Amino acid sequence: MRKYLLILCGLCFVGTASLARAGSFNAQGQFVGTVNPVITTLLAQFPAGGPGLRAAIALAVEGNPSLAADAVFAAQSGNASQKEAIGSGLAEAANFFAKTGSASALQAQAQILATLTYADAGTQAGVNASNAQAAQPFRRK
Repeated sequence: MRKYLLILCGLCFVGTASLARAGSFNAQGQFVGTVNPVITTLLAQFPAGGPGLRAAIALAVEGNPSLAADAVFAAQSGNASQKEAIGSGLAEAANFFAKTGSASALQAQAQILATLTYADAGTQAGVNASNAQAAQPFRRK
């Protein structure tokens, strides 16, 4: 229950702080700007990564796709579990926009995918794991 309360509080914070400016990667692949407090707060709330961080990253990026660059950059200093969760969350956000299908949603998806080119191996592993899981057919037991 505590974890869900933290997610809810984080989402409230996302709603107000996502208006803050996000950083970006330049043509040379260097991060320019500062990481948005939304992302740093989520990493602090979920030091072990996991599904909570994955869901929070996905929701934050769905609300503000420019946060993808901040998440990719912040993942570079995260632990392996955080990197995987961030990658999975970014993949979920990209898949969300792909399914939405509007022009603005497809532009947001393209922004996330372009940002993922700067992701480290651990974050890419999270993206790949999420995409592989999404490709699995649903099976009832």
